[in-house]
Amino acid sequence: MLTSIRTKQNLQSGVISISGDQWPLLLYANKAYDPDDPWNGLLRTRLLINVFKLLGAILVFSHTDTATNSETFYHSLLDLLEDPDEQGEVTDLLVWWNRQIFPTSSAAKRTLKINSTLSKIRQKRTALKGTTTSNS
Repeated sequence: MLTSIRTKQNLQSGVISISGDQWPLLLYANKAYDPDDPWNGLLRTRLLINVFKLLGAILVFSHTDTATNSETFYHSLLDLLEDPDEQGEVTDLLVWWNRQIFPTSSAAKRTLKINSTLSKIRQKRTALKGTTTSNS
C-alpha cells in the first residue's frame, strides 16, 4: 500500500515519468503481459469493457499530461492497430470486442442502404481507387 502511494506521489510530482508507448498492465487480460506474445490478452479486459459501456464515448487524451504522456500512448495504440502486419490479430481483437459489447448481435454481414453514410464512404473509396488506377 505504501509503495502505491509513493508511486502515485512520484508520478504526480514528475519524479517518475512513464513513456506513452509503455502500456499499462490494465490493458491486458488478468493484468498479464507476455513479452513473447504481446497480443495475448491485449485490450481484452473487463475493465475496458466496463469503461466503454459506462462512458459510451471515446476518452479524450491530452498532450499536456506529462506524467503518463497519454498522447503518445494513444498514438502508439493506433500505430499497432493500423499496422498491416498485425491485421490478423486486430481482426481477432475486434471480433472479441464485438462479442463483449454486443453479445447477441449476429456477425453476419448486413446489407447497406444505398444512401447510408458507410455506403457513400465505400463508393467514394472505390471511385478514388479507380481514378488512381487509371492515372497510373
